[in-house]
Amino acid sequence: MMQTIHQPSSFTEADLLLKYTGPPARAIVVNFFFASLCCSLFTAFGAVIGKQWLNHYGTKSQLRSPCARGIERQRKYMGLETWRFKAVVDSNKNVKEAF
Repeated sequence: MMQTIHQPSSFTEADLLLKYTGPPARAIVVNFFFASLCCSLFTAFGAVIGKQWLNHYGTKSQLRSPCARGIERQRKYMGLETWRFKAVVDSNKNVKEAF
């Protein structure tokens, strides 16, 4: 065992890379599964963030005066404009229609 550790390695960097030798159709299917998993995780992340955002802007604004609610509503609207919320929602519709 000591001899094999101290002997210089004859492996190259290309020998260390994984090489797929299976049928090409299987690799395509695995890539589609991976893409599907990524899309599902991204969608779940978006849903959780959206739900937290909606809960943050819940019914607590009804406890304040009409003037304070108007200021809060304007702040929310300006936040939607800043983050281009309409474009995000429209792009999600386009992605959904593509599939």
